[in-house]
Amino acid sequence: MRYGVSYKGSKNSIAKWVVDALPKAKHFYDLFAGGCAIIHAALLSGKYELFYANDIDDAPQLFLAAINGKYRNETRWISQEDFVRLKDTDPYVRYCWSFGNNGRSYLYGKDIEDYKKALHEAIFFKDYERGKKYGFDFSVIDDVEGIHERRLALRTLVFQKMTDAGLLEKRGSHFYFKNGSRWQCTEQLQRLQRLQSLERLQRLQRLERLQRLQSLERLQRLQRLQRLQRLSVTQKDYREIAIEKDSVIYADIPYKNTSGYGKEEKTSNFDYEAFYAWCEKQTELVVISEYEMPADRFIRVAFTQKRQLLNGKGAGQLKEEGLFIPRGQVELYNAMTRGASLAEEKAQLHLFDCT
Repeated sequence: MRYGVSYKGSKNSIAKWVVDALPKAKHFYDLFAGGCAIIHAALLSGKYELFYANDIDDAPQLFLAAINGKYRNETRWISQEDFVRLKDTDPYVRYCWSFGNNGRSYLYGKDIEDYKKALHEAIFFKDYERGKKYGFDFSVIDDVEGIHERRLALRTLVFQKMTDAGLLEKRGSHFYFKNGSRWQCTEQLQRLQRLQSLERLQRLQRLERLQRLQSLERLQRLQRLQRLQRLSVTQKDYREIAIEKDSVIYADIPYKNTSGYGKEEKTSNFDYEAFYAWCEKQTELVVISEYEMPADRFIRVAFTQKRQLLNGKGAGQLKEEGLFIPRGQVELYNAMTRGASLAEEKAQLHLFDCT
């Protein structure tokens, strides 16, 4: 299951874990919603009645538009020139066509842009002419229906040609480069390979990132999401959001010492001290995602292992991702989690109540 839309710093891989770790309430607020992975998981969880997605960027608007079916028939190819022209006004272009979904730089380098356009034309328009420049006859997938199925068929075709050329070898369900590094090839592969020509295949390890085509597929699937009438989307500073009683407030703040993203570099502009003070003033439960928080003011209540992506030298490393609450809310947190447990126990007892 994939949650939300493509967005740098997305919690997609741990969204269900995050929501499972949170107590139940009537209202659920995601004040730094980004690509809405957590809101998506919360909507599906059955733990909350009303949902609020907020972010100073407009990625939540992209999420809402996807749910409403705006991208059902999206087939545009966005060139680098298109990206520069449209990124500040079109969130789909900004996030789905940017490198690592950072919202600022174009997805492809000049040297591979034309090759990626050949793939795009073959998948969406059944136009195979451009692919011939790179030694591929993409017309072999002409009878394959469905965007996802055509993408998988092209991937298989490209991998097979790479293997036949002696550039890859298949061992079980994985492909390996000559240098021994593994290239996974399973039904769960979420990245469309960045290729230009067989002579440049060694560059793939550096170029492989979240891909625009997979991002579009996720947007198109979101239109099936239910409970839209219970979701409110805003684009404000977190301090402007009025919090209702009986709420869980989730805050996926920009992590310290990480690169920026979005229209502005959030990390460098974020006032952490002001946020910490705001959290400590709240009467409703606040749960923050971070690697570390000031130990004298916050306490970690849950953690999981998460692999870092697109974060410089740390990329690919496992780190402990934590959920933190203000120390002044420990009793509130315990009461809410204990209350949920008691309610579940009572429900179970009721099932066996024969009186």
